[in-house]
Amino acid sequence: MRLVCEKDICTGCNACVNVCHKNAVTIVDTYKEFNAYIDEDKCINCNMCMNVCPNRADINMLKPQKWLQGWTENEFNRKMSASGGVATAIASSFLKSGGMVCSCVYESGAFIYKMISDEMMLDNFRGSKYVKSNPGMIYIDIMNALKENNKILFIGLPCHVAALKKYMEVRKQNIQNLYTIDLICHGSPSPNILFNYLKNKKIEIGNIYNINFRQKNLFGLSVNNRYIKQKGTYDGYTLAFLRGLIYTNNCYQCRYATDKRISDITLGDSWGSDLADIEKKKGISLILCQTYKGEMLLSEADIATKDVEQEKAIESNGQLKAPFKKSKEYYRFWNNYNKDNLDYSVFLCFPVKCIKQRIKAILLKAHLIK
Repeated sequence: MRLVCEKDICTGCNACVNVCHKNAVTIVDTYKEFNAYIDEDKCINCNMCMNVCPNRADINMLKPQKWLQGWTENEFNRKMSASGGVATAIASSFLKSGGMVCSCVYESGAFIYKMISDEMMLDNFRGSKYVKSNPGMIYIDIMNALKENNKILFIGLPCHVAALKKYMEVRKQNIQNLYTIDLICHGSPSPNILFNYLKNKKIEIGNIYNINFRQKNLFGLSVNNRYIKQKGTYDGYTLAFLRGLIYTNNCYQCRYATDKRISDITLGDSWGSDLADIEKKKGISLILCQTYKGEMLLSEADIATKDVEQEKAIESNGQLKAPFKKSKEYYRFWNNYNKDNLDYSVFLCFPVKCIKQRIKAILLKAHLIK
């Protein structure tokens, strides 16, 4: 079968699936990569899937006009957010103004994009998600909402923002009421890697109602509010993610890993902040503003902002310079990985690190260290 775009660069954005009226396109997830296949028996050669694919087009990347760091003024939301809670603050303000917000949630055993108009549902969007989300048919839903003159705020990965904008262009949809925020992305793994890891830990996917990947600077996978390993230590999945072992192939050649951005606003962690330690402990977001729409979103949100040095921000966020590179450990991991042995494959890559984490877990459990 033909591919919509070149093998291994597909992001799984689903723009081609959304635009095809004949259901001739299927995204195939092989753990290491996503690819979009065309069913020749259904295809009518309209080329819509080719035209909508961001990987086959020149993308208009925007130079940030403002480099900021900040946080929500709502102390509870700041505490509960992975970083400074700026995304929550912007989304809350947008909903209060009568708009709709679309972002990733974990629901019914899948990470999907969902559109909401009720601020009470905003908490579902909160937190980092170290997994590739499934856009499903969300671009069609957003287009229909725009046709009804709704204001839409889309918060997602840069590749998904690019897909959304390209879809609207191909469908000739006015995007005056569309606002976009992209997240500085280090790379994203297939959700099947995560779910197989959890199944190997005897966790029933159907019984999961909450998955958390980090709390501020404390990284570690927790399910239904219980950590996979001792709190304060890395589980195998988290270590594999942080060391760049399990991203899909397209992530290692990501065209959006640059200081020029695809959205009105870009959000991430202000890792290199020179602000007071008390603010760092509470969480600080990095904020890049590219457009007038972005300025409006920031001005209407309940946030505090400070200037940040561009060079320091880029230095502290590597994916504002270049995509993550495959290491020798990457190849060692995949030469040994199967769906039942992620922990073992990670151990082969980082034996000393894993042993230290096991010792730390024992000491933490015995209350010998904090």
